[in-house]
Amino acid sequence: MSIIEQEISRTPSVHPSARRTRPSRKTAPSVPDQSGWQPIETAPKDGTTIDLWADYGQRRLTDCWWDTESSTWRRWEFDPFCGPAVLKVLNSVTHWRRISGPEE
Repeated sequence: MSIIEQEISRTPSVHPSARRTRPSRKTAPSVPDQSGWQPIETAPKDGTTIDLWADYGQRRLTDCWWDTESSTWRRWEFDPFCGPAVLKVLNSVTHWRRISGPEE
């Protein structure tokens, strides 16, 4: 077996980051300890800009709003492959809160 073939046989077929498992949907999502987070069912759907908490990646998404036309949560995101900003549809959001002011 050549050196290249040996190296290929030792290389995992799946990138280590792909082996991470997502949290079970049966368990409550992790929400930051900061106050003000509320269940997504209580979020305003009148176009108000709010912060959302995403179940995937356990992260805060800023400057989001409910799009009544498509019945989805939306936000503008920078995407290096598609240009300066892309309007994204947000899935798996679990909590929301009013946007934090500069004093917080």
